[in-house]
Order: sequence, then C-alpha cells, then structure tokens
Amino acid sequence: MTTTYSTRVRAPTEHRTRLTTTASASTAAAYEVATLNPPGIPCGRVEADRTVKPEAHQDSLVESPPRFINRGKPFQISTMNTRTLNPISRMHELVHAASLHNNDIICLQEHRQHHQDLLSSQYINKYQLITASAEKNSINASVGGVGFLISPKAQKSLLSVEKVTSRIILLHLNGTPRLTVISVYAPTNCSEDSDKSAFYSSLNRTVSSIPPHNLLAICGDFNAKLGPDVAIHTLHPATNNNGDLLHDFAQQHRLVNCNTRFQKPKQKMWTYEDPKRSKHQIDFVLWRKKWINSVKDCQAFNTMAAVGSDHRIVTCFAQISYRVNKKPASDPLSKVDWKALSRNADLRHEYAVEVSNRYNALLHEDSKEHDYPMLMDAVTTTAVNLLPKKPQRRKNNPYSDPDIKSHREKLQLAALKHRTDPSFETKDSLEAAKKELDAVYTAATKRYVDESTARLDSTHEEYRHSTSWSIIRELSGNTSTPFTKIPGDNSSERLKVWYDHFQSLLGEERPPPDLSSPFFNNRVSEELLVDCAPSPWKSLPASSRPLESLKPRPG
Repeated sequence: MTTTYSTRVRAPTEHRTRLTTTASASTAAAYEVATLNPPGIPCGRVEADRTVKPEAHQDSLVESPPRFINRGKPFQISTMNTRTLNPISRMHELVHAASLHNNDIICLQEHRQHHQDLLSSQYINKYQLITASAEKNSINASVGGVGFLISPKAQKSLLSVEKVTSRIILLHLNGTPRLTVISVYAPTNCSEDSDKSAFYSSLNRTVSSIPPHNLLAICGDFNAKLGPDVAIHTLHPATNNNGDLLHDFAQQHRLVNCNTRFQKPKQKMWTYEDPKRSKHQIDFVLWRKKWINSVKDCQAFNTMAAVGSDHRIVTCFAQISYRVNKKPASDPLSKVDWKALSRNADLRHEYAVEVSNRYNALLHEDSKEHDYPMLMDAVTTTAVNLLPKKPQRRKNNPYSDPDIKSHREKLQLAALKHRTDPSFETKDSLEAAKKELDAVYTAATKRYVDESTARLDSTHEEYRHSTSWSIIRELSGNTSTPFTKIPGDNSSERLKVWYDHFQSLLGEERPPPDLSSPFFNNRVSEELLVDCAPSPWKSLPASSRPLESLKPRPG
C-alpha cells in the first residue's frame, strides 16, 4: 500500500463556528442582530469578506455564489403561518409540499420551536429550515417564532440570515439584483399599542438599512385587514387598526401589496379561517415598487393542507426580464460513464470498433491536417450514442414510504371533507387522520434509524470507514465541513497572521553558516591535474568522432 503525505497545513483561526452574532453599524444601538452564514461561506459579514480591493493581492479570492435571480428564470416566494412545526410529520409534510410545488423560499410564522441558539438550521430532504427561537409565555409554552424554508436552489445563492427581533428575520440572496426577503409576524389587532409601535419601529429601521437597488420582499402574517379605501381588490369591507399601520408602512417605503394587486375570486383571496368558519385575508406579500413589474401573480393555495394549519400559503410568482444571452453548450462527454468500459469487455471491444469505423469514414487522404478533429468527433459521437450515462446519486429518503403517502392522501381527503361539509364528525376524522400520520412518521423514523445502524455495523466490520462516516453524517444531519475565516480587519493583518503561523510552524530562523570555520576549509585531497580551461567549440566535432565508432551497429 502506498502512503501519501499531504503538504497542506491548517489555516490559523481563532474560532470554527457557523453561527455568529454581529451588529449592523446603522442599527446596533436599536436592536440585536444575529447572523447565520450558509454552507460554503466563511463566518462573519459576508459582504465584507467578498469585497476584493485592487491593492489586496495577498488575499485569497472567494468566488461569488451563483445568482438566484437570473434572466428570464421564474422563482417563487411564499409565506405561511404554520401554527406549529413541533411534530416531525408537520416539518416533513411542509417540505414535501414545497418540493412538489417548487416553492423556493417560504417565510414561516408561529413555528413554536424553542431552542437556546439565536438561530437554528437543520436540513430536511435537501431543504434547509432556518428558525429564530420561539418565546416562552407565562405557562412555559412556546409561542410565536419566525423562520425560512429554503430550497436547494436558493441555498446555493444564500449570503446570510439575520435575526432582528423575535418577530422579524431576514435573509440575503445573491443575484442581479440582490434579493432580500423579510419574514414578519405582527402583533394581533387586539394587542397593546406599545407592542404594535415597537414592531413597526423595528421593521422601519430594518427596511431603511437595505440598499435601495435590492429586490425587497416582506412576507408574513400582519394580522391586518385592508378595505376598499386602501386596496383595489380586497376581501374585507373595512380597514382595521393593523390595516392602517400596514398601509402607512407600505406608503412610507414605496411598497406594493401583491395580494390586492390582482383580481381574484374570493375563494382565492382568504388566507385564514377562524374557529367560527369565517374567512379573513391577513397574510400579505409586500414588494418593492421599483421591481413590481416582475411580479406575475400572487394568490393563496390549499397545497399545505397536510401541515394542519388554519392558514393557507400565499405564493408570489415572479420573473426578472433581461436580454437573454446564449447559453454555452455543455460538454456531452461529462455525462458519459467511462467506468463502464473497464467493467465490460464486450462493450470495450464494440466501442473501439465503432470509433475506428467512424474515424475511417471521416478520414480523407488529402486532409491529413484535420486528423485530430475527426478523431475527436468519432470519439465523442460514439461515446454519446453507445456508452451509458452516469447514474445519478440518490440519498436514502426514509420518509418516501408508501404508508406515509397513503396516510397523507387520507389526511388531505379528510381536510377537503371538513372544508366542504364542516361538522363535529368531519373534524374528529381530520384530527384522527393527523394523529395517524404522526404515528406513521414516528414508525418510519425508527425503522430508518435501525436500518442505518445495521448498515453502520456492517461497514465497520468490513473496514469501510469512508462509508461508515457517511452513514454517521447522514444520521446526525451534519453534512457540511467546518469553515475557516482568518482573523484580521484588512489584508495586512491577515498576512501578518499567516506569517506568524508559518513562523511558529517552521521554528525560529537559523543564522547563516560561518564559511570561515575549519569545517569548510579542511583539505580532503591533493590537487588533481584537471584542465579547467574553457574548451573551444571548434574542437568538439573532432573529439566526438572516436566516440561514434564505438556505437553498436544494427544487425
């Protein structure tokens, strides 16, 4: 076995964490800000780390993440009050519905998950759930809580997530323009005026700190009713107190309410159904007026019925229109499974024969200078037509059980019956269907853990350590590696940290050797009679002729 020794050294760092607490310079005196950096991005303020100054040649360049908003590519931003996400079935049903309907970003309210950290991040079937902790009330019950559910596509463009207050959280995505989404949960209409004033003061400061060119979307449960005096297409005949506050806030920051922008039937406008079966429109999506033409549609849907909330999801469909550039063609050979040639001798022989035949068909005797392009054309065409494609790696999804699917359909059917014909009997059936779905999720989780543990024991006995660690990371949910940020406010300080690090790694600098010591002046032999004069170039051919006669002759 060959052992390879790496020459890489660990970068100097003072901390290794992905969750940090920072304060914005413009709002530090007013409220607390917590920043959560996404996978692949160093800790701290991302914007400062990604700024490349012309004089900072010593800094390592950090590649910018891909753009979430691209030319002509549609995207969706949604909001939903989930009431609670504590049962594991609620989270997985939310993710299942989001993946089924291609929801990119869902702003969540009232998830009721309490944790010690300011921000918590977890992955559920490739979706990332980021939450700010809920609060505890007088009876020690978790109330409120805001967060985001982010699709794999949006995760690649994620720059940072910041907690402003317990009711306000925002995220930044890279794009052209850069996207800022704020998830809010406003106090109810019967709350104290001081609570409402504090909420809108924090929201005003947050919106004022966002650059004016950013595409801004504010989504959430505002607990506000808008009447015909402030909105065109609305569900309510009058505006309540929260509606006046919302309207004043939108006018101050030049925001447009997407819910009331499009004419819809009333069954597509309501977002909340109270216990008395009355329907209300209190969840809204606000859009910066500069980019309002990019909004194509906005309405409420019943797609999240399995989550078990009395709120409906409100989805905003948007698309930024630019002049579309030609997309470069992808390399067709990158999708070919070349390992199939080493596993199948018959396929290898057939491939060699096809390449030879195609090359000979393209070859012309009078065009020898084009032999290489013809050979590459023969190799590429034969590989694409003959060889199999690379198999796509699919992770084991423990919640794709057919039993879960059947109970989900049963819950959706019970929810539909309760909406169309509400009664105590249909309500009891709906609650029973929810409990059955929770029980099936619990059983699926236990079965998945048992199977993964058995696989882990098997791989450990077979000394397949790489596979064992993959199973451990899959079970723990820790799929990312720690990231490093070199401390220092500028390039000179970071370069000094690198210098001190390597100086301590390599040890102190040794003084140069003393050439006057006896060790370097001790004679080891007598002088040799060697002619050191420069050899004339004219005598070189004559001196090489005797050597040519000593060469072996063929035959």
